[in-house]
Amino acid sequence: MTTIRASSAAFLLLLGACASPRFYDDRYLPAPLEAEVGSEAVAGSQVRALVTVIGIERAAEGHGVRAVVRIRLENLGGVPAKLERESLSLVSADLVVFGPAEVVSVDPAEMAEAALTLGQAATFDLVFPLPAGRTTSQIDLSGLNLRFTLRFGDRAMTTGATFRRMEWGYWDPGYPQVSWGVGMCWSN
Repeated sequence: MTTIRASSAAFLLLLGACASPRFYDDRYLPAPLEAEVGSEAVAGSQVRALVTVIGIERAAEGHGVRAVVRIRLENLGGVPAKLERESLSLVSADLVVFGPAEVVSVDPAEMAEAALTLGQAATFDLVFPLPAGRTTSQIDLSGLNLRFTLRFGDRAMTTGATFRRMEWGYWDPGYPQVSWGVGMCWSN
């Protein structure tokens, strides 16, 4: 009986190890990217934007493959600033436009529709689906560019943030090497 229990426990541990991660292994730099947004035409307009590509999320129940981008806006000026959601766009390195952004989470929640005043900050998770009919192998994901617009009163300021995929150095001599098997190995 204990052999069956031990075998069942080992099987469950191995089954859990086979689960695929939520995101592909791609990492994007810089992380985070910092941008200052303001307008010379509007005195006191100054927002600090921190933007990070969280990753390319695998398809799951209820959604296809999508890019997840996090943006934190901090109003450092004296003029209220508001993120224009309809301005959000994401393009790949080969200029393929992702689907329209969906704001998945907003922190704090009450800032979702409000303008940020002096000293206020809000963090938004933005989700961009891959274009219909496209797969990750049909799009150049080596770079991503996010475009967004902030409104200061009646003035709109648009800016962008560009990210590049970090290339892993698998064959770099300094990269840790692990080998499994039977035999002999020589290393320089």
